[in-house]
Amino acid sequence: MFKHFPEGIVVFDLETTGLSPLLDKIVELSAIKLTPYKCKTIDQLINPERPIPPETTEIHGIRDDQIVGSPLIGNFLTDFYDFCEGLPLLAHNAQFDAGFIVFESHKHNIELPKIDVYCSLKMARNSYPHFSKYRLNDLAEQLEIPLESHHHALDDGLASLKIFCKSLMRAHSNPKESRLFKLTDFKKSLDLEIPKHLELIKENIFKQNTIDIKYKGGSMKGKFRPIRPISILPMPKGTILYAHCLVSDLYKSFALSKVAEVRPHIKEQENE
Repeated sequence: MFKHFPEGIVVFDLETTGLSPLLDKIVELSAIKLTPYKCKTIDQLINPERPIPPETTEIHGIRDDQIVGSPLIGNFLTDFYDFCEGLPLLAHNAQFDAGFIVFESHKHNIELPKIDVYCSLKMARNSYPHFSKYRLNDLAEQLEIPLESHHHALDDGLASLKIFCKSLMRAHSNPKESRLFKLTDFKKSLDLEIPKHLELIKENIFKQNTIDIKYKGGSMKGKFRPIRPISILPMPKGTILYAHCLVSDLYKSFALSKVAEVRPHIKEQENE
């Protein structure tokens, strides 16, 4: 690890009210800072200022009564960045976790540190291309890594770190292949709102109901395609809609600015 990151690295994980930074809130932020000289952790519940949906409480176990008196994310992010001390950040499927802290930083006018973000999922895909599943718990099982309490942020962060380390030990593995971006790559003018003509995405994203979108690019340019919306994520080049495309049966990222129109799903579209 320290051969590639001589000063150290910070692995972090979030638990949230849902999957979309533009729609959902952080309820737990945990991190492990590993340097040649020390290992330090933070494990903090966050007040999302809204009720936690029962469906997400079933996943991570965090209830409304547990976050009473916890700090707001706008008051805690500066402490988190201070904890990182400029070291690279690592998370599993990091574009989701990074999307939350970037969005909240912009929303609360908190300056983003110039930190590289790495992804243990991307690293595992490169190092273990023969695996069929790359979710955190599946990788932990395949790599014989203990995961005592899945969906507890600190335990998930530790498993992510071990997956990353094991992936680095593979022949010809290069951590640069798992780098996603710098936090400062995100535009200062990050969109904080979903356009009104795309409100149907917002209404259907939590339950991942199928809807039809007309996209300005790709093989079906200008035509409606059925998708299952999963998340709306801020990315350095603009906000994206991450969704399951039912035409190609692939998970794709659509630039939100290129989604021209949204409508309720018409079943005939699946057969085009």
